[in-house]
Amino acid sequence: MLEVDDPNVYVCDNSGLLKYKFQHDDDSRRDLAITNQNEIVMSSYYMGVSVYTEKGNLKSTIKLPEGNRSYGVTFHHVISKIIVLTYNKEEGSFFLLCYCEAGKLDSSTFFCNLSDGERRPYLTPHPNGPVAVVREESITFI
Repeated sequence: MLEVDDPNVYVCDNSGLLKYKFQHDDDSRRDLAITNQNEIVMSSYYMGVSVYTEKGNLKSTIKLPEGNRSYGVTFHHVISKIIVLTYNKEEGSFFLLCYCEAGKLDSSTFFCNLSDGERRPYLTPHPNGPVAVVREESITFI
């Protein structure tokens, strides 16, 4: 779990007992997700996506396409894919990027443009079902 204004990532077991704690260097963290192999996937606005072992060792870094900034990450447990919500300021558009667990980009899909005053979409996972992208007036399951 992440805490606001706390540079640490806390890894707990199913009963809530702390197992590991490690520090993440980037203060622009957005989200974290857990893969089917208990790896920790974290998104950062500027740094892209990082994959850590359960003990906090950096396993890999996923570089996002040029001009895209991360606005969230989740893990789709049904298809075993890392899903990243990005925003491309030049295009004024949000995209859904789908990566295999090894960090290879499988697909990039336009999701939406952002109207003035509209809140940005966000990702929400489900351990046994689809990932949802939530907007002000709609929910899209992927």
